[in-house]
Amino acid sequence: MKFPFTKKDNNFISSLKSKQLEKKEKEYQMEMNAAHEYFERFIRVNQEDIDLTKPLLEVVNLRKQYYGKKHPTIDNLNFKVYPGEFHAFVGANGAGKTTTIKSIIGSYRNFDGSIYISGIDNKNLESRTKMGYIPENTFFPSRISSFDYLYYTAKLNKIKSKEAKLFAESILKKFRMWDLRNQSPNNFSSGQKKKILLAQALSNNPDILIMDEPTANLDPKARIDFFDILGELQKLHKSIFISSHILSELDLYSNAVTILDNGKIVYTQKRNKNENGEMCYRIKLVEDFEGDKVGKYEVNSNNEIIYEFKDKNELAELIDKLISKEILVKFEKYYLSIEDLYKKYVIYGSVDTKETGNLDKERKNPQTFF
Repeated sequence: MKFPFTKKDNNFISSLKSKQLEKKEKEYQMEMNAAHEYFERFIRVNQEDIDLTKPLLEVVNLRKQYYGKKHPTIDNLNFKVYPGEFHAFVGANGAGKTTTIKSIIGSYRNFDGSIYISGIDNKNLESRTKMGYIPENTFFPSRISSFDYLYYTAKLNKIKSKEAKLFAESILKKFRMWDLRNQSPNNFSSGQKKKILLAQALSNNPDILIMDEPTANLDPKARIDFFDILGELQKLHKSIFISSHILSELDLYSNAVTILDNGKIVYTQKRNKNENGEMCYRIKLVEDFEGDKVGKYEVNSNNEIIYEFKDKNELAELIDKLISKEILVKFEKYYLSIEDLYKKYVIYGSVDTKETGNLDKERKNPQTFF
């Protein structure tokens, strides 16, 4: 004979279920916190142990010409990536970005010039232990779970079995993919696949991460998730060298940029806004200014004039003219975004490149800013 539950019984059962659920949530949160802590200990770079003045990636006079081609794909490239940098590598399709990256990681060995990873020539196999690589396209072995894939990747990097298991578990939990640990990454979404590739690249705790269009073909949410992870790695002092066509996303994180055009570097510079970031001025006027224009300028969609000056004397000269005519409304500093830099040094061209000498004389409108 079954007896019906009373209201008091139902309240007791609900309370018990609630406590059990709360206990499980606490246990889950403790596991996640432990995974995050292990991941950060594994990945974090101790700044006291590194020399910030020595580049982690140094490219010297790099030149690569494919057989049968009249001109080199990349020609006399020189740039450096220092510890802690989020270094954007920008250029149009065919500019030579992938050729450069494949030369850096050792896929291409027949090139002129030198490449050093943490001071080690990249033709030396030891240099592979200092970098992690994330390609544009994803390929995984068939019939292997995401956990086993990361476990064996760590083992291949000479990590002991116990540590390799901890690494695979912690990074899957960190990337919110623990529930997928027994599934094949071949069945994952594009964003999930890129997270697995990033986890793989981190398995040897590299000095620098090399990424070739890692967010290509990702939807907006997956791109945001991926860059959020990169932002966390940056806070842990990981160095990142990344090519991408999404300039607005690079702009949020990058503190250095190298721009490639037709196989040549047209700009390479750190982007510290407090020190040496490229700076212009936004000026808004009540009416048109018909006097002699000073410096380089353009008018944007908000009827603001963007000025670039060679020196402070030009700036002072313009301000004096505007004040005397009483037409100045707004005046503010304006730091060039990566998109601005790309327009300046590639689309319209310039003759005052950073560190790389003058651009080819045939570039159009060398005195036009935008």
